[in-house]
Amino acid sequence: MIIGPVFNFIMLNLNYDIGPFLLDKLSAPGLLMTGAWTLLQIIVIFFYTNLNKFNKKESETSDEQTGLLASDNDAQSYNTIQVVDNSQTGPFVLRFYNEYIRDEVIAVYCSTFTVFFMQTVLETMLTPFTRDYFNWSDIQNSILYGLAGLEIMIVFLLLSFLSKKIKDRKLLMIGIIGNLLTLIFLIVYLPMAEPSKGNIEQYLLFIIPVFGNVFSLPFIVLASISLLSKITSVDSQGLTQGIRRTVVGLACILGPNWGGVFYKQWYIMIGTLILLLTMSLIMSLISFKKLVARPITSRLNLN
Repeated sequence: MIIGPVFNFIMLNLNYDIGPFLLDKLSAPGLLMTGAWTLLQIIVIFFYTNLNKFNKKESETSDEQTGLLASDNDAQSYNTIQVVDNSQTGPFVLRFYNEYIRDEVIAVYCSTFTVFFMQTVLETMLTPFTRDYFNWSDIQNSILYGLAGLEIMIVFLLLSFLSKKIKDRKLLMIGIIGNLLTLIFLIVYLPMAEPSKGNIEQYLLFIIPVFGNVFSLPFIVLASISLLSKITSVDSQGLTQGIRRTVVGLACILGPNWGGVFYKQWYIMIGTLILLLTMSLIMSLISFKKLVARPITSRLNLN
């Protein structure tokens, strides 16, 4: 989020022909991303290693240790061990229901969708808004995005220390409430905003809630990833994070469409975001006590 705006500065004055193709500030980002993704694919193909074989060895070692533990204890002691393992028994539909159709899991997924939907909506409306109301060009917008990216990096560094002292569910609540407050400010300010070039007061009234929103974003992102890994079983982590990525992708597709369609219809655009965040807040409060790590699973044979 910092390097991207920097490249935007570099490409502003590009105007070259590559065969039949024109390379300018509009087409250059596409060429750059094509090269970056191609390089990534090459790295993945030749250097990515599947860790299953290492995990398999660790699992075998763990099973041997479990067998030794079982041989040293009386058979009746097994009955005192709580078995929490819904991911290994029964049909897939039943296992999926037991694992994911739970209040706390749905609350975290809902918060994840809402925050990325909100962020893409605001990113979509930001550039045309600053153009229409502040008469900003690509340079000013690139500076704004670069500063926002720097702020996110600083907040993530801050969270690396806070997460050791504050529980994930509290970080999630802080992020939701922070975003909700900034959206309430925006739904009051945006309908009253008037085009004004060089008006510092108008700049501050818009930029402060935007940076407040960006500040709250990492709280939800970090807390949701951590909570999902704790409230779902170990064996389903791949599917858990896969569903999360699907939710994020869906939000990033729907967000720009919503922001583009309802641009300048502030009560509908921002009001929907407030409604979604309020719903996420209520769901998180209802399942607040459940947003903790599940009991350690045990696969000891009770027979």
